[in-house]
Amino acid sequence: MGLPTKQNVIAISVLWMIGGILGLVQNFMVLSDQYIATVDSTVQFAIAINFTTIAITCFGLIVVSCSNSAQLVKIFSRLYILVVIVHIIYSIYFCIIVSSHDVLYYYLRITIYQFIGSLLGIYFAKIIVDYAKFVELNQNNVQTPAKVPNVTDHQVIQIIN
Repeated sequence: MGLPTKQNVIAISVLWMIGGILGLVQNFMVLSDQYIATVDSTVQFAIAINFTTIAITCFGLIVVSCSNSAQLVKIFSRLYILVVIVHIIYSIYFCIIVSSHDVLYYYLRITIYQFIGSLLGIYFAKIIVDYAKFVELNQNNVQTPAKVPNVTDHQVIQIIN
């Protein structure tokens, strides 16, 4: 795999934003269904996760599209990792709640999608972290030359001459 690019990070952010919006719609539909009382607490938790995912991916889209700051990209990558970790924890929690209420068959498709989303999230997080490192290296190489410790300016001039 080559270097992570800005387009890849934007595509990942858009995909996760769409996933957050679809998850939000799905969870509001489940919450409004009066026959599904067994997963109310998980749905409320999922709505909070989806709002957080949408907010962080919006932040990431703005940072990656409009800013060249390595610090902001690094903050986005850390926030994205946090969202992925919370998503994994929620997937496990959802599976436990659903299986303890004997409705796993009804939610099997959603459970499978949650774990696939978690695995994709891990891969996407790696791409975003690699992009943050790439931006940081490019910014450091462009802004200032590397300073060698314990070397004075006089020694540098002697080496050049």
